Amino acid sequence: MATIIALLSLLGLSVLLEADPPRTRIEVVRPATGVVLLEVEAELATSQETRTRGLMERPSLPPNHGMLFIFDKPKPLNFWMFNTLIPLDIIFADERRRIVT
Repeated sequence: MATIIALLSLLGLSVLLEADPPRTRIEVVRPATGVVLLEVEAELATSQETRTRGLMERPSLPPNHGMLFIFDKPKPLNFWMFNTLIPLDIIFADERRRIVT
């Protein structure tokens, strides 16, 4: 019986790990003209767990897809690219959603 419960627990965990993360569409707009320069479909990394996992072990990402890391307040940050198999670009935005680097 314990084996069955453990197996069901593992199956439940695998469903949680495979669940689609929340997503949002991001538009990068030129402020002076309002022209949309880029649209990105982004997974939301809002918890410490999702931010720590990031894009590790992903063999690929579709074009114009990425991950948006959301923090409560502005602060100095470091990003760890451990086991990241794909090339990445990082863009930092301020609380007004303006690109700062």
